Order: sequence, then structure tokens, then C-alpha cells
Amino acid sequence: MTSVTLKAEPALDPRSVFASCLPRFSACARYHLGRVRCPDTRADLLAEAVALGWRHFCRLHARGRNPEAFLSTLA
Repeated sequence: MTSVTLKAEPALDPRSVFASCLPRFSACARYHLGRVRCPDTRADLLAEAVALGWRHFCRLHARGRNPEAFLSTLA
């Protein structure tokens, strides 16, 4: 009988993964905030969307799920 040893992928830091996904996330959030006329309000809403995305991203990562698969849903 042959035994197969699977190598576990090293756990990536969620900050670096989120940072690599941030341009896509921000673009999606900016698209949905396009109708907000005031640039200051739009910037505040974008910052809040990124913060909430980070919060949910960390929560999914803590549960052992792949948050990158849900990126559009998070945005």
C-alpha cells in the first residue's frame, strides 16, 4: 500500500491577501457608490465599505473559508 502525504499550504496572512484583493474590492464599491454626488460623502462611504469588507474577510478567514471566493459578494 502506498501512502500519499499531502502538503498543507502555508497559512497566508489575511492582511496581505486582502491587500492584493483591495483594487477589485474598491472598484466594485466605487461602482455602487457612483450615484452619490458629494465627493466627501462618497469617500466616507467607500472607506466604510472597505472597513466592513475587511471585517467580514477576517471573519471568513477565521472560519477556515477562502474569502477570495466571496470577494464580489463582500463588496
